[in-house]
Amino acid sequence: MATIPVLSQPEITISNGRAVTTSFAVAEYFCKRHDNVLRAIANIECSEKFNALNFEDVTYTDAKGEQRPMYQITKNGFVFLVMGFTGKKAAAFKEAYIAEFDRMEKQLWEQKQLALSSPAMNINFPLSWFSEHHPYATMNYVDRKVISLDASVLFDMPSPTMRILNELHSKGYNVDAAVAEFNAFKHLTEEMRRTLQDISRLSDRNSRKGFSLSL
Repeated sequence: MATIPVLSQPEITISNGRAVTTSFAVAEYFCKRHDNVLRAIANIECSEKFNALNFEDVTYTDAKGEQRPMYQITKNGFVFLVMGFTGKKAAAFKEAYIAEFDRMEKQLWEQKQLALSSPAMNINFPLSWFSEHHPYATMNYVDRKVISLDASVLFDMPSPTMRILNELHSKGYNVDAAVAEFNAFKHLTEEMRRTLQDISRLSDRNSRKGFSLSL
């Protein structure tokens, strides 16, 4: 009986924050011609969006030093591709490949969690930070979770919230939604401040003219 050769481990790497393999690696692991795998990917019946998200056109350098076409494939793309690979050997290879994808994704997740909780990240901002960095901030000593700021200096003071978001962004985290929300609150506060200033000026003018303004 012929012995079926099995590669020791599927070739999966991390690219742009996600686990991927290549069409060349899949061809080698499943003992298929690379041009046949390329053709199978080109003929996959899936949406353009799925194709764009899971099959990326790249190149590799062959033994002659020439650039050849290749696909970089995500886990979802791999699962879609190998649906057509049948047989007992193919089933075992699929399981091994998916298990390696799972292992790499778990490793990537753990690395992100470690980076998030790492002491090297400068995200420690106790309440005392305000008194140290902004002398005009006063603390509500009832629960020590509320500060009172003069609106006129609110927009010039350093923000611990933005510093945390910037630190997370520098570590590769996408915090665009949080930044947008923070800026929206600042804009709303600024609009309220301007409205109150307008009301105050109107009240002063009316007072000088002998009128009173009731709110």
